Formats: sequence, structure tokens, C-alpha cells
Amino acid sequence: MSLSIDEVINKIRAKVKISKEELLNKIRLKKSELGGLITDEGAAYIIAKEFGVNIFEDQNRIEHKLKISDLIPGMNSVSITGVIKDLTPVKVFDRGGGRKGAVASGRIMDNSGEIRIVFWDEKTSPIKQGNIRDGKVIKVIRGYVKEGRDGRPELNLGVRSEILYPNDTGLERLYSTPSIITDFSQLEPGRTGLNAAGIVTRISTPSTFTRPDGSEGQVMSFILQGSKGSCRVVVWGDNVPLFEAVNEGNLIYIKNLSSRENRNGEVELHASSGVELEVNPDIEIDFSNIPETRLLQIAEITGRYFDIDVAGKVTSIFEEKEFNRSDGSPGRVQSIIITDNTGSARVSFWDDKIDEISNLKIGDIIKISHAYTKVDDFGVNINTSAKSIIEINPSNFTLPSLSESVNRKISEITADSFNISVIGKIIQIYELKEFNRTDGSTGKVLSMILADETGSIRTVAWGKSAELLADLKVGDIVQIKGGYTKTGLNNNIELHLGDSAIISINPLGVELPSISSDKPDSVAAIFPRKKISELQPQDKVEVIGTIVYVFGKSIVYPACPSCFKKASKTDTGWVCDNCGGISEVNYRIILSLTLDDGSGTIRANLIGSSAEAILGVSAEEIQNLIDEGKEVEVNALTQSLIAKTYVFGGKVIFSDFSQDNELNVTYIRSVEPEKEVKKLLEYFNGKD
Repeated sequence: MSLSIDEVINKIRAKVKISKEELLNKIRLKKSELGGLITDEGAAYIIAKEFGVNIFEDQNRIEHKLKISDLIPGMNSVSITGVIKDLTPVKVFDRGGGRKGAVASGRIMDNSGEIRIVFWDEKTSPIKQGNIRDGKVIKVIRGYVKEGRDGRPELNLGVRSEILYPNDTGLERLYSTPSIITDFSQLEPGRTGLNAAGIVTRISTPSTFTRPDGSEGQVMSFILQGSKGSCRVVVWGDNVPLFEAVNEGNLIYIKNLSSRENRNGEVELHASSGVELEVNPDIEIDFSNIPETRLLQIAEITGRYFDIDVAGKVTSIFEEKEFNRSDGSPGRVQSIIITDNTGSARVSFWDDKIDEISNLKIGDIIKISHAYTKVDDFGVNINTSAKSIIEINPSNFTLPSLSESVNRKISEITADSFNISVIGKIIQIYELKEFNRTDGSTGKVLSMILADETGSIRTVAWGKSAELLADLKVGDIVQIKGGYTKTGLNNNIELHLGDSAIISINPLGVELPSISSDKPDSVAAIFPRKKISELQPQDKVEVIGTIVYVFGKSIVYPACPSCFKKASKTDTGWVCDNCGGISEVNYRIILSLTLDDGSGTIRANLIGSSAEAILGVSAEEIQNLIDEGKEVEVNALTQSLIAKTYVFGGKVIFSDFSQDNELNVTYIRSVEPEKEVKKLLEYFNGKD
């Protein structure tokens, strides 16, 4: 909790005529009512809500020194001191009615943690002037905290806010100058002050362009090949002459770059103001094993490359998809999975290149020259372009023999893997659902929870695989070959099954005696019970907790029916960043709660079915209320969860944003007193 028990009591007594003794007695009774599964602070929060007291209002009267870790959405007139990092360039946007706005963002950190900071309109002026930059310590006065798009708190600076520049704070030591980037496989957009080194390839000739104000400028680009991956570097304006002496094959070191995402979703480095260049610098970086323009093994492809050759055996072929690009033009994409003796990878063919694989079959050998890679939800994805050369079953070419895949335990399954074989028992299954593709055709999807003696995994079947599994029952054993994994919305690994997956239901001679078909018991066996204070990152656990706080009001988002990612509404219809244009969306609930079990608190994130289960309504019903202007009813529904106690099962992650553990919830169920007594007896017997 961000406020102490005394602070909460004082806030209640400032609004309600009640003695401290009487209030403490109510807190003790609330703890007793909730079985002691809550801290004093958590019980005080609930009592405050029952009295109608908003303990976060009038934050401008809190004069004690706030730390970043204290900040919670809803705070106003916040004063905080910290050091800036990851500052983005100022962006100008249209507010409508001919009015313009400006915005920039970054991170601000102190000894307690860090938070996203957003500068609005005139508060971006110090950034334009260079007074605020990475490594600069600032003091924010009268900032306000709200919930960001990701559900986490962010500090905003508006018209009432002030910025000061204190000296000798000691916070400068928290900032470290960015190191030299040579691994471009994990490059993120929106960064400034970056330093990079690599070997120059594929230099483009400088060209002239006309700015909106009629003036002319110059731009050129080249590919910077690093120790891992490569990246396009775009050079602007007065910096173009600085790079004209650079030749292909030169090792160069560039200071003060920024990273941006282009229209194709690729991250580029941009050289604008303040850039410094060294050719053949005296730096110790090993570029001797750059895997550019040669046949690579799949295991070598670990990042962003612009020109590679690769070959493999086709193990899966997915359906062709149609989509609309941002400019409204139609596009086509089809993907396959290829495997060599080092691993598997996804390959995507775009537009006319799809016609070149129309006769491709599972088991064929395919060789692709002049491909490029992107990093997406599936990991490293190999892509073809207009210049790519595709050869199917090429003569005088053989692959090393491929070893047969072996069955994995569920606990051994990792993200971004292909050609997975696994055996498990169904402990939970959902209804088969249909969805419409952009071409008007209908697809099918089915979700279930698969478990063995080592763990469980959400499994999503598509198309023919979904139809095959439609009659499954809890307790059935499933043997799978040819699955692949991706990371779901709650950061848990999911197993996906396409049309090419080989599935056997209740195969002869296969048993999993240690996994019970009774869902609560089997889940509890896989998710051991722990106290919140005992939780560690990566734990798959079960906790019994009382809800003491519900975050945010926007709990529903439009989702792609195929991949469940958030979809955006454009002038031409709905668009998914992963699947392209889609004809319709499904709504999904995302709910964040604070749980308290008496030993501590933790933020719990519920998405989809687990959120619907705790609210007792569907995402569509929530969206209907919002469409009818009944947000008050939605807020009342979420706030009604406060003081309720449930059993939550899921995976613990450490959030880089909150700098604390969070629980991504997989399932939720009511507290069953008989089973809880049994667990307590087992716990105490184990202590003897």
C-alpha cells in the first residue's frame, strides 16, 4: 500500500466524525470478517470506501516527500524529483478545430523506481530547447497521475505544472550513458541518445525532398550490420555530407542517434541533430562472424537481418490471409514453418510471392535467397520481398538429416518454438467458437488447458484441429505433434495447433496417472498454494486473497477474433497489427486488482475468461452498457468486487514498469471452506 495505516485513519477522521478507537475497532472487525486474510492497511482501505471517503483526493495537501513508488492513478498536484531517461522527440498533432498540440514522453526515476512521464503542449518547450534531455534531473510541481494505456500509472505535466532544475540531488548517478549498440535484434523505438557501431552495407544515394514549408532537404540511408542483426540508418539534412565519405565495408561508430518505427513496423536508427561519426574507430568489437548473405542455419537467425539465405524442410503450411494496408490497398500473406537440424522458423510470403509456393507440400525442401527478418509475436520471422528467390526441392541440394521430435514435458516448453510434441490431459476446455475472416470465410477456434505432472499450458486449436477436438472432455488425454508457441496477452506461453498438427485423442497405451481429471484438485497440484509475501518471479502458484482495490475504468477493449490482440478502428474498418484488416472484433475484458492475504499485497491481472468469471458478465454485456452511456453501472460492478475473497491461480512476473511482482491470473474460483481446512491441516502436519 502507498499510504500507512495512520495516514488512512487520519483521512477518514478528517471526513467522518468517529473516534480513533472506534475506527480501529471497525478495522479489527473487518479483518475478522475476512478471516484475517488481509493487512491492517487493506482493511482500512475497505472501511474508507464504506464511509465514502476517497483517500486519494486532495493530494495537493500531502506535503511529505513523495517517491515515484508512491504514485497511484488519481493523484493530483504531485511534486516529484527524478532523473530523465529514454526521452522521445516532441510530436505535434492536430487537436481538431485548427488547434495543434504537442507531446513528448520518457521515463523519470528516483531511488524508489521509475515511471513514464508525459509532457504536454508548452511543457515540451524545454525539450525542444535542449534544457531537458536524458540524464537531466528535474523537479515536477503540480503534476498529475493517471492510468496509462497499459493500465499502469504515468505522470503527466499539463498547463498548471511547473518544471524546476535542482542541483546536487545525487540522482544523477542513477543515469548511465547508453552503451554502444552492436546487437540490433532487440532494438526498440522511441529512444534517443543512442550510440551504435557496425559495418556499413548497401548505401543509398542521397536524394532531395521538399518539406511542408516549401524548403528542400536531403536524406540518405544505409544498412548497419552489427554483431547480431542489422538495422537501417536514415541520415537527414546537414548530416548527409558527414556520411558521404563512408564506404561499404567501413566499420563506423555513430553517437546520438534516435530510434523510430517506420510504416512497415520496422525499427530504424535516425541521424539528425547533434550526431557524431567515427570511421574505423579504435573500439574492441568482434564483427568476424557476421552472418550476412550466406546460407544460415535456423539457430543462427537470432535478430534483424536485411539480406540472408535460408533453407529447410516444410513442416506446416498455414492458410493465405487477405488484409488492407494503412493506405487502403489490399494485401496478401501466407506463412509456413520450415525446419533444419538446428531448429524451426516461421516464413511469411507476401502478395505475388504466394503464387510461387502454390504447389508447396509438407515435406518439401525450400531454399530462399535474399530474405529479411522481423521480430514479432512469434519471435524471429523470416520474410520474402520482391527480390527474394524461391527454390522448391532444388537439385544438387540436400539438408542434413532431421532428427524426429521428442515429446516434451509441459514445463520444458519455451516461447517462440515450433514443431512441438507433447502429451497431456485436458483439465479445462471451452466451447468451439466461429469467427469471420476479411474475405468473408468462417474460421473456428477452440481453447483448453492441457496438463501433465510438470505443469499446465493454455492450448489454442484452429481450423481442422479445432473441429477434431470439439468433442473433448475433461480428463481426456491428447498427444500432439507439430504445435507451436507464442506469448499470450498475459505474458504466459500458449501452445497453438494449426491444420497441419497431428493429434491423437486417448491414444492406446498412454496414461498420465498423476494428473487428476477433477479440475480444482489437478490445478492446485500444478499451482501450489503460497502466501503473497513468499512469491517469486516465474512461480506458478495459487493464492487466496481479498480484493482491496480495482484499477481503472476502461476494462473492455476490441480484440482480433483470431489472435486476441487489440484492434484499432480506421476509416476503412477494423485493423489488427498482427492479422491486418478484419471484418469484426470480439470484446475482451482486462481487469487489474490489488490482492491482500494478510502477509502482503500484489497486483493481479485478469484477462478474458478469468475476468468474466469474477465479474459474472461477458465482455459484450460490458460493452453494451458502455455504448448505452452506463459507465456508472460498469464502475459500480467493478467496485463491488472490493472486500471479496477468492482463490487465484496463475504465474508471477516481475514488472519492469512497477518494479514489483504481479500475478497474471489463469483461473479463479470461490473459497471452499472444507478444502481450505484440509489444506491447513496438510500445511501444519508438514511442519511437524
